[in-house]
Amino acid sequence: MSDTSLMAEVLAKLGGYAALVILGLGAAWQAFKHLSSKWLDSRFDEKLKNLEQQHEMSLRHLQSSIDRELDRARKLNAQEFDSLTEGWAVLHEAYWRVRQHTGRGRTVYEFQRMNEGQAEHFIENSDIDPWQKSDLRALDDADKRTAYFRTATDWLTLGKCNAARQKLVVFVDRNAIFMLPEIHALFDQIEQMIRAALTEFKIRLELPSDARRDFSSFEILVEKGEPLYRELEALIRDRLWSAGAVRP
Repeated sequence: MSDTSLMAEVLAKLGGYAALVILGLGAAWQAFKHLSSKWLDSRFDEKLKNLEQQHEMSLRHLQSSIDRELDRARKLNAQEFDSLTEGWAVLHEAYWRVRQHTGRGRTVYEFQRMNEGQAEHFIENSDIDPWQKSDLRALDDADKRTAYFRTATDWLTLGKCNAARQKLVVFVDRNAIFMLPEIHALFDQIEQMIRAALTEFKIRLELPSDARRDFSSFEILVEKGEPLYRELEALIRDRLWSAGAVRP
């Protein structure tokens, strides 16, 4: 065989080997690309899943916080509603009881206008103590009966008015935390006027007749107290009926 033929055969074999190598490398590259793609997809899916889990946990935490805040707001609103409705009823009782019974125009029952049967029926059904009823029956003079009964009922009235005021004081003290500051302040101002009017009424009962003419605290309760009373009424109505009453 000539050198030229041998060289041609060698080159032919080398070309075949090169082709095989190239094909092998191509197959390896395709396999590498496939495996790399699967690995990248897997890593991406894993990262995406982790992000979704973190996002879901954040949403749950946020929803939990919102639920707690809403629950707290609902509870506070319910407490405020109960405090204002009951507080208004307690204030109404104390304010109007004091206004009705401690002023100049309160009702006075006169035994001079009653016969004996009417007087007995009136004494029996009155609210004074049994021992006072006995004292009253023992008096044979109508003027004395009227004076005695008026004094007894005045002290009885003072006791009832003081009880109504004390109920107001205790209630507001316990529930002030559920009231807006401006509402609490009005409750306090009106209560102070009620207390002053009752102190004045007590002094009129204890001192001689010349002190009975002092009604200045009562007049303040009427003239200045009623506008505050109406202002408080409007504020409470607004809080109870306003759609935006619940505040976070």
